[in-house]
Amino acid sequence: MKKSIIDKVHDRLWTMVSDQLSVKISPPTVSGTGQSDTSVSGTMDWPRACAALANGTWKSKNFRRIHAVRQVVETLGPVDGRYFSKWIRDNAPNYLTDQRVAAIDTWGGPIRWPGVCLGTPHSFSPTTLRYLAHALWLKKEGFVREGGSVIELGVGFGGLAAMNAIVSNATTIMVDLPSVVDAARLQMKQLGLDHFVATHHTDTSSRDTCFISNYAFTELSRDLQDDYADQFIRHANRGVILSNAAVFADHMLSRNNNQIIELLAQHGAHANADNNSEILCPSDRFHGNSLMHWMDV
Repeated sequence: MKKSIIDKVHDRLWTMVSDQLSVKISPPTVSGTGQSDTSVSGTMDWPRACAALANGTWKSKNFRRIHAVRQVVETLGPVDGRYFSKWIRDNAPNYLTDQRVAAIDTWGGPIRWPGVCLGTPHSFSPTTLRYLAHALWLKKEGFVREGGSVIELGVGFGGLAAMNAIVSNATTIMVDLPSVVDAARLQMKQLGLDHFVATHHTDTSSRDTCFISNYAFTELSRDLQDDYADQFIRHANRGVILSNAAVFADHMLSRNNNQIIELLAQHGAHANADNNSEILCPSDRFHGNSLMHWMDV
């Protein structure tokens, strides 16, 4: 998929403006958050940034505009934001003026783009719009159910967990590096949503649970993929994995999309891969990302 000239201009402007507004400070060294070569994010400054937030060294104000954070969780530009905005307007426009959504969007002081450019009532972080659209789509398609349970691998700053709580009253079991989970739990607490966070020890034996991973699963080493599939995927009777294996499989010496489908099947998750899903944004299509999903009937 090629970008139009207008789209390139919009994203170029976003890059220039956000570079000026981003906070360029290095996370402090925190015990237990050394680099790991078993995941893409583990090789970056992201875990240390989360540790600094969780232990109080950093405050949440402007956390989402720190360079180390933007590299991992604030990766979308206005073209993707406009795509998700249109999807939300077509499916659940009331959420664009919901004060709970606004609270998630303003948490961490992200760099936001004017509403007139996004097609929204006010400015938004494009990444916030993706979290909202994904939560709405997951409910619409029956993956996350009202009052249901979610296992989320790769929780970012907690944005999707917060949206699933608002949209579906869903409780999320967060699976990530310890410092990342601690930071995401802090975000949920500060938003008054901490009662929608469960521990790993929550009973999932009923299998009435949705496994979700936006990119994270396909950014892991093979060993970690095996481990998480055994720990969590086999406990979920439905799931959605947004795969960027086309970008990172070789980098991590990990599985390609076909091999991931085979791994899921070994754990009772007979998934389909969709390269044309409505919830794939322009950047996903540009990079060849795929949506893998399964649901037991």
